[in-house]
Amino acid sequence: MSLTKLLVNLKDDLENLNHTIEELVIALEQGQSAQNEEPDFELPAKPEIKLEDVRKELAKKASEGHSDEIRKLLKIYGAEKLSDVDPKDYEDLFLEAQGVGQ
Repeated sequence: MSLTKLLVNLKDDLENLNHTIEELVIALEQGQSAQNEEPDFELPAKPEIKLEDVRKELAKKASEGHSDEIRKLLKIYGAEKLSDVDPKDYEDLFLEAQGVGQ
């Protein structure tokens, strides 16, 4: 690329940068902030842990020889068996079960 072409590209880039800075200054002067603006993206929804997910994890840990730890974990959640666990506790139970045997 020729020196002239590079200088023209640099000039265009600087003009674009200048324009962007001017817009930012105007926005800040008007009291707008990036915090008040809506993001252009949405965070993906956190997957819901279901009874079957917990059942599979507990069965896996039990088959690895951690049955006693699983029973203790269920008792922490006030249950003798998985079906007695409150559905709101599925995610916590699932995550704790993943840590069994670690």
